[in-house]
Amino acid sequence: MQRRFVDMLAAHKAVAQYGSIQVAAKELGEPYETIRNRYHKAIEVLKQPDVRHSKMSVAREPVAYDENNAPRSALIMELPPIRDGIGIVFSDCHWTTLEQPRSISHEALLIIARHLKPGFLFCAGDAVDMGAVSRHPPLMWSDVKKPGVKDELAAAQTHLRDLRAAAGDPQCFWVRGNHDDRWDKHLAAHAAAFEGMGAFTLADQFADWPMCYRLDIGDLSIVHRWHGGIHSAFNNALKSGRTIISGHTHALDVRPLNQWGKRIWGVQAGTLADKAWPQFNYTLGVPGQHNQGFVILTWRDGALMPPEICEVSDGAAWFRGELICGRVRVKAGRHG
Repeated sequence: MQRRFVDMLAAHKAVAQYGSIQVAAKELGEPYETIRNRYHKAIEVLKQPDVRHSKMSVAREPVAYDENNAPRSALIMELPPIRDGIGIVFSDCHWTTLEQPRSISHEALLIIARHLKPGFLFCAGDAVDMGAVSRHPPLMWSDVKKPGVKDELAAAQTHLRDLRAAAGDPQCFWVRGNHDDRWDKHLAAHAAAFEGMGAFTLADQFADWPMCYRLDIGDLSIVHRWHGGIHSAFNNALKSGRTIISGHTHALDVRPLNQWGKRIWGVQAGTLADKAWPQFNYTLGVPGQHNQGFVILTWRDGALMPPEICEVSDGAAWFRGELICGRVRVKAGRHG
């Protein structure tokens, strides 16, 4: 019996040294089946680890799953469920300079924030445009000179500060969009040696707006983008089984969905940007689904009420049937 254990340990040692049973058998001059059987017996009977690749590659013993210490994605932020409160979700501001006048939906957002005093403000991404560090070439000669990063930073910091003040200092969160990421992507590609320096990342510039890529609040998730197309809001809710609010498309849309005893919504948060701004020259003037506006959320007794929208239509912003700001454009044939 002692000799058998010695053979098991010898086979195990050889496999550890050479990295595989086949190579170990060849080096020892033993049949493959013999070394294989001894090696597996060493693992089974003598409780030796499986070392077939540990000496020949970067593979190592994996860490066992621990249910009490399960890892969480650094991209996701989770908030406790909200029992009673109001939140406003705005998206796709694409701010470039302070010289660029605020849009109608931006003005409406400030007015409604002052009136409702929401406890939460959620930016659903693309607060900045970052055209100066974009990988896309200019579309026309007028696009060659784009606003600098400093100008965009000043615009975003100023507008977010004013919005927070109008709302009465609520909790603020920023779900990053693809345009926001242009900042860190450019620096990571061209100035990686400065990683870790103060005020180097976009998040460093907006310390009072914690950033993530997905924000979960109970049965609600806010993301910048997921599914695309005209049915993106419906598909987001259908395929997640929860209420999803997204940006990116610049569309403004609330799609209800009944899911086995509960009501959920797929929501597109619209945009605070004006499509006439030069950063949207790439649309070549076609209408598309671009719609100024934003979303108002209300929680009562822990339940999310049907999401509401403030929408810009015919040159004016409307909320709950009331004119918020702007000037209604009278179309031909309209009387009154």
